Amino acid sequence: MNVHAVEVDHRSEKRLIAGFHALYSLGSMVGALAMATLLNVGIELLYAAGVWLLICIIIWGFSVNSLLPDAAKLKVYPNLLFGQEVSCFGWD
Repeated sequence: MNVHAVEVDHRSEKRLIAGFHALYSLGSMVGALAMATLLNVGIELLYAAGVWLLICIIIWGFSVNSLLPDAAKLKVYPNLLFGQEVSCFGWD
């Protein structure tokens, strides 16, 4: 996701990366609030996660056509990215 955001930022005449990071933070808060709400009304964890997953898949379905058409050609190093994520949690 960050690689795609950086590519969009480079292709744009405006600097967009700060907005992407702000929206990522907003999405995290909305997701946490949505899950907390579903759990608070009494929906079991597995069902709440399934409902939220379905909502995310529907949103993704509407937004997938807005992705860059040549995004698959971007160079990504998954093992490097995975290593950064693991080190973020303190797992070495």
